[in-house]
Amino acid sequence: MPVAGARRARPGLRTASRPRSREGSRTNWTTVAALLTALAVAGATVFTGISLSATRHQISVTEQGQYTDRFTKAVDQLDRTGPQHLQARLGGIYALERLARDSPRDQPTILEVLAAFIRTTSPSNTDLESSPHITADTQAALTVLARRNPDHDYNTVINLRGANLRSADLRAADLRGANLSEANLVEANLHEAKLSGANLREANLQAAKLRGADLSRANLREANLQAAVLHGTDLNWTDLVEANLRGADLNSANLGNTILSRADMSDAILAYANFVEANLTEANLTAAILVGAQLLNANLSGVDLSAADLKGADLRGRT
Repeated sequence: MPVAGARRARPGLRTASRPRSREGSRTNWTTVAALLTALAVAGATVFTGISLSATRHQISVTEQGQYTDRFTKAVDQLDRTGPQHLQARLGGIYALERLARDSPRDQPTILEVLAAFIRTTSPSNTDLESSPHITADTQAALTVLARRNPDHDYNTVINLRGANLRSADLRAADLRGANLSEANLVEANLHEAKLSGANLREANLQAAKLRGADLSRANLREANLQAAVLHGTDLNWTDLVEANLRGADLNSANLGNTILSRADMSDAILAYANFVEANLTEANLTAAILVGAQLLNANLSGVDLSAADLKGADLRGRT
């Protein structure tokens, strides 16, 4: 039974839907605005990145142009000959050193330029008595080579073959793997120098100071080391075939596994030196001082030990 006062719904008419909430409408527009803002920020970031990349490229191009200009000017200074241009040459040498620090990728080229300068401008490598001592500009170029950062060499070999470096100051120089074959290093100071793997074949090192130097695996075949100071030097695995070591000071030197075939070590000081497993075939050790030397398993076949002092030497296992 119908309730009194209730209205009947007319057939065919739908119930009116409720109007959308204004709050929901506001939320949607806020989201759209946030998305647009995010897109704008992203676009600005991309544009800024592209701009920065272009700027960096332009700066790099400008820097390379400056490096090229500096290199050209420094080389021009090196080309000035004569004593009146000594200061200009020194300026060019130190300008190249600064350039190698500022632009490491150019260091190999700079090393080659400085090495060529040393080879071509050093005094002629004449006989021992008359050969002049090293000049100031050559010494400066050597100093720059010696104190460079080897990490930027990129396998570049410093080529000083045949250079006259008499009395050069190369203390603690890093010349690992360098080519010094036939070089004149008479009376040079190579105290604690790094010369491992260097080529010193037929080099003249007479009276050179090599105390504490690293000459391991170096090539000293037929080199002249007469009266050289090699106290405590590392000569492990070094090639000293037919080398001249007459009167040299090799006190406490490491000559383990070294090849000394037909080397002349007469009158040499070899006290407490390490010759373990060294090859001394037909070497001349006449009057050599071998007090306390370690000759364990050394090859002494054909060695001349006449008048040698072997007091306390370890000769066990020798051939």
